[in-house]
Amino acid sequence: MRRVSRSLIFLILLSLLAVVCSAAEPSALDVSVDTNRRTYVLGDKVQISLNNKTAEKIFVPGCQSIQVERFGDDRYELLPGEHCVAEGNARALEPGKSEFLFQPKKEHLGPPLRVSMVFGIGCTEQRPLSQARCRDFGTVYTQSFRVREELGSGK
Repeated sequence: MRRVSRSLIFLILLSLLAVVCSAAEPSALDVSVDTNRRTYVLGDKVQISLNNKTAEKIFVPGCQSIQVERFGDDRYELLPGEHCVAEGNARALEPGKSEFLFQPKKEHLGPPLRVSMVFGIGCTEQRPLSQARCRDFGTVYTQSFRVREELGSGK
């Protein structure tokens, strides 16, 4: 009987520790990203809002902070983005909303697109994200959107 109660106490303490540790890390729902519309025409700028609901800064890559993906072959595939000579220091984003812009081009016409953003939490400032010794990383995605040649066209 004594052995059972020690095991039970150990399991209860382990469960409490897991709850405390999981509460300390921001969940995926604490950081989100979305666009201002679901359909754009060439010439429009896609407004991207990153919402950081954590109580601390998050860090995004210093170059190519947003990544555009196209749906094809039953999955999203990363499209080439801005040309980066070096990674650059990670950008610290305070809690709240941060805005980014994306200018679609002809190669973005057609299939659904989405934007993904990689971020780090608990990072050392003034370093590239890959070297910032972040406590944790996450990736967030917008809902899909399309770029058309003109409004109302299927193209």
